[in-house]
This record gives sequence, structure tokens and C-alpha cells, in this order.
Amino acid sequence: MSFDLDDEHAGRWHSDNPYISHFWNGLSLMFPDGERHFIRSVARVRELVSDPELQREMAAFLSQESIHTREHVKYNDTLRRQGYPTQLLEWVTNLSLRSTRVTSARWQLAITCAFEHFTATLADAVLNDPRVLEGASPEFAALWRWHCAEEVEHKSVAFDVYESISPGTVGYLRRVLVMALLSMNFLPYVMVHQIALAARDRIVLHPGEALRALQFFWTRPGLIPRGLGLYLSYFRPGFKPWEHDNFAGVARWRDAYEPEPQRRSGAGTAGGPPADTERTD
Repeated sequence: MSFDLDDEHAGRWHSDNPYISHFWNGLSLMFPDGERHFIRSVARVRELVSDPELQREMAAFLSQESIHTREHVKYNDTLRRQGYPTQLLEWVTNLSLRSTRVTSARWQLAITCAFEHFTATLADAVLNDPRVLEGASPEFAALWRWHCAEEVEHKSVAFDVYESISPGTVGYLRRVLVMALLSMNFLPYVMVHQIALAARDRIVLHPGEALRALQFFWTRPGLIPRGLGLYLSYFRPGFKPWEHDNFAGVARWRDAYEPEPQRRSGAGTAGGPPADTERTD
């Protein structure tokens, strides 16, 4: 997949609203270094995994994440060319993730599991509620739907790897502690990105557009409350990513966007729900 964003106004691509647009733009600025961390953390423990099927899913996961990195680098280059302070914001993300390299392989993988749960929660909304990208420019919307489809598709891979090398009570306590620590910083961090990008547009507070953005995040479609239950499920002992089977959203995306030969072959897929998963979507 490849996307041409050069002709789009990056500050108003979603609903002609800078706050909503810069929420997504801010996330994109986090992705290249984030995806590289995901790749390193999973690749680092490959030799500890003996299950051949999980090894296959890991390989596909690494391939998908490398392509996500490539496309978000291009996305962020578009932001940079339009005058947004991308280098500073990306540098902060890089510094934050580099600081985790002093931790153990299992701790770094737990970070990946937490972020994968964040992205899978967001992806669930994108793929299953058309209002989330309603009013968005087609090229940006296509990129986010593609990325979200693959996030759902491989949402269990890092988690399954983590469970295989860090089972039991210690593994559970580590993963929920990491999620709690990341949660205290994630939304404020995204808001800082939004403010910095909006400041470049000389829009710090526009009452009408701010109200529309608040509605988007809290009521219609209510992006934040919509994902709260799914997010909190991560803290439950015995949690499994595919207990919420939302693969139907991926299937709809494939029918709409993927070439027919690729749909038939399943090329490039990573993970997916177990055959005996009870559907809850």
C-alpha cells in the first residue's frame, strides 16, 4: 500500500477541523519511532519462541510494522513540508523510547503490548464506526483505515509472544504496571502534539471548532468513551486480545480496498482470531 498526501492540507484534512486533524497528525508523528521499537522488541525475543505458527506470525508482524514505518515517515514528511514542527516532536518521541532501552527484553515487549492495545482500541473504532472518519479527505482516510485494519489483524501477536516468554503472575503484574505507567502519559502527550501543531496554524483556541472537536472525542462519535471498556479489559487477569473479535472490520476493509488476488491469498497477513474464538462484535 502507498498513499499520496502531498496535495492535501494536513491541518484541515478531517472535517475541516484543525483539532481533529492534528489529533491524527500527532499520532502519526509518534509512529515511526514507535513502530521501530515494536520491531526491535519482538525481534529481540524471536529465539525464545518455539511455536512455528507464532514464529510465522512474528515474521508477518515485523513486515507489516516496517511498512507502517515507511508510510508514516512519508506522512510526516508531508507535515514537515507544510511547515509543521515535526523534527522537534519526533525527537521527543525518540528520546522517550530510547530511555526504555536500559530495561529488560520482557519490559520492552510489555511496552509494545501496551501500545498495540492502544492502537487496536483506536482501530476498532475506525473500522466499526463510520462516523470516526466521516468528513475526512479520502487519501488520509484510506491510510488510517489501512493501518487500522493491519493493527486489528496482528493485535494479538506481541501479546502472544509476551505470554509465551513471561507467563504467570509476574508476567501479568509487569504488563499491567507498564500499561498503567504509559496510560498516565499517553493522552497528555497526544494533546501536546495537537497544541504544537495547532499553534503552527496560529489556532490555539477557536470556540466553534473546539466544540466540534470535543463532540468528536466525547459524544459523537465519542472516540474516548467508546474505547474505554475495551481499554480497561487489558487490566483483567486472563485477558486475551481476541476475546473481542472485531475481525469483521478487517474483512470489510479488505472487500473495499484490497486487490482481489491479495484477498484470495491472504498475502501479508499477521495473526487473526483463533478458529475457536467466540465472536463478541
